[in-house]
Amino acid sequence: MKFKFTLLILLLCALSSCGYEPIYSTKGVNFNIQEIEVFKKDRLNKTFKNKIKNYSDSKSDDIISLKINSKKKRQISSKDARGNPKIFNMTISVELEVLKAGSIMRNKKFTKNFSYENSSKKFELRQYEKNIQKNLVDEITDNILLYLQSL
Repeated sequence: MKFKFTLLILLLCALSSCGYEPIYSTKGVNFNIQEIEVFKKDRLNKTFKNKIKNYSDSKSDDIISLKINSKKKRQISSKDARGNPKIFNMTISVELEVLKAGSIMRNKKFTKNFSYENSSKKFELRQYEKNIQKNLVDEITDNILLYLQSL
């Protein structure tokens, strides 16, 4: 019993000092976002703006501004024999302009999509679509942050 307890304590000590650091922490950020401008005042653009704003380092000398234009498209991929939707495809795309000293430094488009089946329970389908949208937004935000750090 004492051997198991000692082994557990040693294992916890070894794992607690393994050097874990979050990938997207503000320590590794080498840019300061002065302003984030969105083209439309909708929920999707606001979500991107709020997520990216959190990763700005106010002490950095590399001051940039961003223009974000995001679009969500939900399409029917296939239909059954009756003509009812069977498979949907959700695509979220973001056009990003990086501005430095008022002039456009870089343009980049980020796109993610996901296919899913229709459900007869419409409430569950809407909840599932919200979850898909959240996951796609998180993936695109991660890609945007990696892109900004590589500039």
